[in-house]
Amino acid sequence: MKNIKFYGKQDIRLEDSNIPNCGKNDVLVKVMACGGCGTDVHIYEGVTLCIEPFSENVEEVLKKKQIHYISCVIECCGLISTLEQAIRL
Repeated sequence: MKNIKFYGKQDIRLEDSNIPNCGKNDVLVKVMACGGCGTDVHIYEGVTLCIEPFSENVEEVLKKKQIHYISCVIECCGLISTLEQAIRL
């Protein structure tokens, strides 16, 4: 699968990785489209508007904050009975 990783100021990369296994407490989704917001652009440019308190590793926090608007389809559900495969989210 393809993923985008944030490595630092103006350094994002499209990379290949293995598709993760779907465990009994997991939902695996296939991202169909994604987008960023203004905050994502600021972080990409190196401007940090807000960092979680007491975080010692700023880069790790920023890696978790990128591209959070997604459209996806459920590929696999563990034991979660209220969701079904192929539902669009």
